[in-house]
Amino acid sequence: MSDLPSGEADGATPDTPQSVRDALGALGDGDGIHFRTEFGDEGPRAGERYEFTGAVDRATTDALGASQAVVDADDDDRYRLAESYTTGQVRATRLTAGNEKEYVGVVTVIDDA
Repeated sequence: MSDLPSGEADGATPDTPQSVRDALGALGDGDGIHFRTEFGDEGPRAGERYEFTGAVDRATTDALGASQAVVDADDDDRYRLAESYTTGQVRATRLTAGNEKEYVGVVTVIDDA
């Protein structure tokens, strides 16, 4: 549950609704999922939104109550959705080759696929 990678934190970021944090905590392995990510109103990626569908590969909640899930998306990429301890936001990261990570926004919607 780290902060945004350097260079991504400029500009206002959207809030994650409590319903998204609740939905993330309720996910189980194999669940179908649809989620949307958004960037804030400022910065180089202002206003960008992305939508994904897929299946949860692994969902966990740690001892402090923060949830995360790894999703095998229909676009053949894998995404990690993780609740931030510091902001309460759920942030999405694309997991790429070589275990690199690409930030793809704050999750603002989670529902069944």
